[in-house]
Amino acid sequence: MKKLLLTLVLMAFAPVQAFACSPNPGYVRPSNFELIQLADAIVIARTTGREYTEKTESGYEYSVVPASLVKTLKGSDVPAELKLTMNLGETTPSDPDELLAPHPEAMMGPCNRYSVAPATDYVIFLQQDSERGWQIFNWFPFTRIVEDYHGDESPWMKAIRYYLEVQSGHDPMGQLAALERRYNDILENDTATPYEKALALDIANHLMSRSPYKPTEYLIASYKALSEGKALPFSLRPPSADKEDSDAQRLTDMLFGVEDAPFDNKARMDFILWSLANGEHPTAKPFMLSLLKANSASAASVGAAVQYLARHDSYLEAMDIVRERGLLLAATRPLDEVDDFVRGAFGIHYNPKDYKKPLWMAEPTVAAWWPEYHFALVQVINARRGDENWGVPDAVLEAIRPENYRDNPDIAIALVREYDDAVVEWAKAEMDRLLDAEVEAYEQDYALPIGILLEDYRPDDTETIEALFCGSEDSRYVLLKFIGIHQTIYTEDLLARVALSENLSEDHWETLLKSYAMFAGHSRREYVKGASMWGSDAEFDLMSQLIKGEKPDFDDDIKPITCE
Repeated sequence: MKKLLLTLVLMAFAPVQAFACSPNPGYVRPSNFELIQLADAIVIARTTGREYTEKTESGYEYSVVPASLVKTLKGSDVPAELKLTMNLGETTPSDPDELLAPHPEAMMGPCNRYSVAPATDYVIFLQQDSERGWQIFNWFPFTRIVEDYHGDESPWMKAIRYYLEVQSGHDPMGQLAALERRYNDILENDTATPYEKALALDIANHLMSRSPYKPTEYLIASYKALSEGKALPFSLRPPSADKEDSDAQRLTDMLFGVEDAPFDNKARMDFILWSLANGEHPTAKPFMLSLLKANSASAASVGAAVQYLARHDSYLEAMDIVRERGLLLAATRPLDEVDDFVRGAFGIHYNPKDYKKPLWMAEPTVAAWWPEYHFALVQVINARRGDENWGVPDAVLEAIRPENYRDNPDIAIALVREYDDAVVEWAKAEMDRLLDAEVEAYEQDYALPIGILLEDYRPDDTETIEALFCGSEDSRYVLLKFIGIHQTIYTEDLLARVALSENLSEDHWETLLKSYAMFAGHSRREYVKGASMWGSDAEFDLMSQLIKGEKPDFDDDIKPITCE
C-alpha cells in the first residue's frame, strides 16, 4: 500500500522528462549571488534547430537542444554554438518580475528546468567540463540556471549585472558589506521600485544563508555570536529553503511523516559548522579543533569536525577522532545528532579516483580496525532506532566476511540485506544438509540459514521457502517462528500464504500467531512514527481471526503454500 501510494504520487506529478533528484543530506541551495559567482560563464543564447539525443560512454541517452551564443555576460572563450541538455517543446516562460524563485519546472521533480521553446532567447549559466566542454551549470538543484531572457533592463539581467559589479569590486567580506548597504538603502527608500524591492529580498536571502560559499570569517563570527546568545543582523535561512517547494514534495512528506526539524539555536550552530566542513575554508582548522577539546562536544559538531579534517588533508587525524569517540557518541547522544556524526564519519571515505575503493582501504592502519568498527557503529545505531535505517557498504562487509557464517550471524544477515548471493547460496546448501534424513538437527542449527532465506524471500521466487515449509516438522516450526523476526517488505505476503495453508498443526498455528503479532506490532510502531501505511485496524481483524483458529480473509490472488 505504501509503495502504491508513492507510485501514485510520482505519477500524478511526473514531469515530461523522468529525471530523479535527491540532494544529499545537508544540501544548501546557493543564493543567486553565489550562483553567479560559482558559474564559469553566464550567457544569453538562442535555441536553434531540432532536439536530438546523444549517448554517454556507458550508453545513457540524453536529449540535446542546439543553441547559438548571443551575448556573454560572464566568462570567456564560450563557443558560438552550444549543446543544451534540455527538452525542446512547449514550456511556460519565466516570470519576468521574479528574482528569487527558479522556473517552476525546477520544483517539479527534475530539480532544475528541463525544457525550452524553439527559437527563444535564454539567460543560461554554464560550467566548463574537461570532457564534455561547455555545459549547463546543473550542479545545484532548485536554482535559476536557465531563465527566459526578457531584455537587458529586465530585473534578472539588472540583478546579474549588479552582482557581477559587486563581486569584481570587493573582497568577500567587502561584498557582504556592500550588499548590506544596498539592502538598507532600499528599505529606507519610500519610493523604491518593484525591481529594487525584489532585489532587496534577494539580497536578504543571500545574507541569511550561511552556506559553504560564505567567507570563513563570516561563518565563524556567526557561530560565535550564536554561542554567546547574540542575535544576528540577518537570521539564518532554515533548511526548508533548500528543499523542493512543490505539492508533490509536500504530499510525499505527509505520506511518510517527514517533518522539518526545529531550527533552534543549536541547530543553527550545527548548520554553520557543516558549512565550514563542506566548503573551502583552510584557515578554519584551529577553530574546528577547538570544538573538540570539550568532552561535551555534540555528536553533530564532532561529525562536522571530522568531515572538515578529512577534506583538508587530515584523514588519519579525523579517523583517530572517530575511533576515540564514535561508539560513545552513537550510544549516548540524541539520534538526530548521531545522524550528523555518522554523516561525517561514514562520508569521509569517498575516493574520487576510484569510488569502489574507499580511502580506508588505502591506509593499512585504518583498514586494520575500521570495517569492524563501522559495523559496530551501525549495530548500535540500528538497535537504538529499532529498525535497519543504516546499511553497511559492500567493501566493509567484504572485509569482515567470516569464513564460517555461523561464527558471526549478524554479519551473515547484513550480507543478505545487501543482496549478497554467496551467503544465500550457503544458506540453501546448509538447509539441504539439515533436511537430509541422516542429519540430526536442532532449532539453533536451522535459525541462521532460515533467517537468511527469509531475508531473501521474494514473491516471485518462493521455491526455497516452500521447500523449508514442507521439509520437516522442525524446519516448518523454525520457519514460522522466524518470519516475525526477519521482516521485509514481503513478510505480509508470506504470512498470508502460510496462514491459508492446510498443513498447519495446532502448535504451528500458535507459532504463526506469535509471528503475526510481531509483524503487526512492528507495522503499528512504524505507523505511529508516520513511516508506514500498514498500521490500521486490518491487523486487529486478521489477528482476531487467527486467535479463533479461523482462516483469514485475504485477496483472491494470495495462494496458500501446499505440501504434497
